[in-house]
Amino acid sequence: MNMSTSKIHAKAPKIHVDYATADDEWKMEVAPEIFAKGFPCQQINALTILKEAEWCYEKDKVLDIGCGIGRVTREVLLTDQIEQITAFDIIPSYSKYAKEQNSHEKITFMQLDAGHDWPDKWKGTFDKVFSNECLNMVTDQEKLVKQIFNTLKPGGEFAASYFLRVDAFQIAILTLMAQTKWQKYFSEDSDAVEKAMETAESCPWTDENTFAKFLENAGFNVKKCQKIQTWYRPNDYLEWVQFCGEAYSRFYQQIPYDRQNEFAKELLPIILDIENKKLDKLSDKERREYGIEEGSKDYQCTEMLILHCERPLQ
Repeated sequence: MNMSTSKIHAKAPKIHVDYATADDEWKMEVAPEIFAKGFPCQQINALTILKEAEWCYEKDKVLDIGCGIGRVTREVLLTDQIEQITAFDIIPSYSKYAKEQNSHEKITFMQLDAGHDWPDKWKGTFDKVFSNECLNMVTDQEKLVKQIFNTLKPGGEFAASYFLRVDAFQIAILTLMAQTKWQKYFSEDSDAVEKAMETAESCPWTDENTFAKFLENAGFNVKKCQKIQTWYRPNDYLEWVQFCGEAYSRFYQQIPYDRQNEFAKELLPIILDIENKKLDKLSDKERREYGIEEGSKDYQCTEMLILHCERPLQ
């Protein structure tokens, strides 16, 4: 299949469409073993947060929100200078997997919904609060940010990524949804897509200037609130597309299982066309900064909002 971006169905929304269409009948919950396949990309994004924050530790207590299966917590976030990490995720099977596969004497894994009330004993307890690719899935941002602020000690720091979008994957999904061959699996989703795009307009974290003011109003000193790109080159791109569909896409999962491989193969050339055109626009300096090998192709670009804030001493 040879499809160019001139046949694209719609421009990519500000955020991943599937997040904004989630409802009581569909939850973004994938088996821990499948979620684990995303570690290389999760690692790149987590390291990007920590590079921007430039944290120094001195027997710090750290809170990790939305830790997933805990591998980033153990292999990226944990250092010898940290005294203790409390890490939680909303999905019980992830917390269980984290305890079994990524345990460490300095890490306490637990199950908790970030959108619900946090334990009172956490108030003023943590030196650092960290979160990677999670917080955009919490509906009540005002309550969330307030809880993070109250959890920090005076002078404590908060650093996180808000996942925005993977343009190519979203556009490819929307493109195939519009094709006669695949339309029958999405007959009830046209309104959902439009509503998702409208929802994105109201999310404060889709605009860095708006969100910086949002954080300031919560009491934070904002050191950085900026949209960035990260680049990841999968070893097997088709396998990566299948993983993204299985892990993150409500629409992909509506395709019958015995046709998902065919669907993924038709997504692939659209994705590569978009990503490689985006890659061609990077300067040599940008390529070096992103760690992209000279002359190489077939990377995935992820757009995120990176933020770094501090609770004032007084």
